[in-house]
Amino acid sequence: MARHCRICDDSRREAIDGELLAGKSVPQLARETGLPQTNIYRHKQLHLAVERFLDSSPIATMASIEALQARDLELAEIQKIALVRNHTQAFVAAATVRVRIILEIAALRGEVQPKLKTVMHVNLDQAAAERIARSYLQHKELSGAVLNGQETKPQ
Repeated sequence: MARHCRICDDSRREAIDGELLAGKSVPQLARETGLPQTNIYRHKQLHLAVERFLDSSPIATMASIEALQARDLELAEIQKIALVRNHTQAFVAAATVRVRIILEIAALRGEVQPKLKTVMHVNLDQAAAERIARSYLQHKELSGAVLNGQETKPQ
């Protein structure tokens, strides 16, 4: 069973996370907040490490395959720790980011092609737009009648 994290339940969590991500030391933050250092360290290890990886896109922060592979190894370590501590949420979060990294590496190597997006532009004249609107309203009316158990014939 996962350990209860007091920092996650604290109303000051966002501020605490912000201070940790900005580089404030755990002892200094503990003095300022009055929280035990061990709770802050545990929160930082279990939750903040994964959130830091989730907050940034691999393509935006990494320029090379080697850097992405190093990041993947770090996430694998986070997964091992999460598995030992039975912290399912951290394990799944790390796995999700690892999949994105693997896909990014494959794209950089040219092993996968980006999905093509098909865009269709339709220009309707006034008569066609009115015909579509009437058809939609008629269908909606018939659907409502069927749901209400009424038999109605289209007009």
